[in-house]
Amino acid sequence: MYHPILRPGAQRQLKKIGYADLVIGLPSYKNGWSAAQVARVALEGVRQYYPALRTVLVNADAGLEATTRRAVMAQVSDNGHNNIIVSGRYEGLLGWGSAIAALLDAALALDARAIIILDTQTTSISPEWVAGLAHLKNRGLRLVELTVDSENGPAIALYQSVGFKFKKATMWYEKSVD
Repeated sequence: MYHPILRPGAQRQLKKIGYADLVIGLPSYKNGWSAAQVARVALEGVRQYYPALRTVLVNADAGLEATTRRAVMAQVSDNGHNNIIVSGRYEGLLGWGSAIAALLDAALALDARAIIILDTQTTSISPEWVAGLAHLKNRGLRLVELTVDSENGPAIALYQSVGFKFKKATMWYEKSVD
């Protein structure tokens, strides 16, 4: 059985929200300004292009201090979206793997139809990004492919737990050019 990765407070929020058509996932660590900027722009994209979707923005943060989480909540609250935001710390190792696992876990908890995960360091994001990514789902996209290091057992277990199936192995070659 797969155990939730977001901390209990965030799990309670997800349960209270119940479901989502779309989850926008934001992994973060000590980058309050840029995470808030990405949150604001992503939600603007939802307002412009998918206003009928029940959208939940989930911020999976690694920071011990709540600075980034507060920045996301404050930015989003200023735009009237505080009722669809979950911003919490996640359990596990610091890094993208645990953050992404927490976001996928949140999408599963919300029985989301789709999830868009955005890099909170990419402040050049525009509202059209959300339109483009969600458009693929609305156009009938039914297959998602991903790669994972064959030695990353926790990631493999996570992907298998949410329905991904092994298809093929890819070889990686390197040569030193000293």
